[in-house]
Amino acid sequence: MPSSPLRSRFLPGTVALHWSATFALFSGAAITWRPDGQGGALMALVDPLLAGPLANLNAAFALSTLFALIALAFAWMALAAFSGSPDADDVSAIAGIAAIIGVSLTGIFAALAGSALAIAMSTGLVAAIFASMALRSGSSAAVARDVPSPARLMAAGAAETVALVRISGRHGRTTHPRQRPEGKAR
Repeated sequence: MPSSPLRSRFLPGTVALHWSATFALFSGAAITWRPDGQGGALMALVDPLLAGPLANLNAAFALSTLFALIALAFAWMALAAFSGSPDADDVSAIAGIAAIIGVSLTGIFAALAGSALAIAMSTGLVAAIFASMALRSGSSAAVARDVPSPARLMAAGAAETVALVRISGRHGRTTHPRQRPEGKAR
């Protein structure tokens, strides 16, 4: 089934908006985090990430900035997807790589701080980002399927040849066309 241009733009754009909102929420949670536990209600989202030696306002600010930059990258991806920009695949790759690197760094720092919950959160986020990038690649592949590739043309030609041989009734041959049947000389 051919993919419509609306579907090829809507789904990746919606997923990018979701990730942009998610990372913006994480950014807001990190900026409201306080070591004394008096931060905002969103503080529970980033509390495991800011454990041990990372439990200070400088680390919270750095984490907030990192998440804000990732949110901006996904907002850029959504804008490129919805506008139908020819650079949408490149922007998608940039946003995905930025998110994976940022979340991986967060997981590494959480591992150094000894927070198992933060490591699990980071691993889950990386897996979800990989899945959404695969979704974006899948929608690009769906658009690319509309253009016949040489392999598809060759397969269609072979299927047509087989169908014609069956229709003509010449499919009873047991030897290769270049081989001579036994007993026949040149």
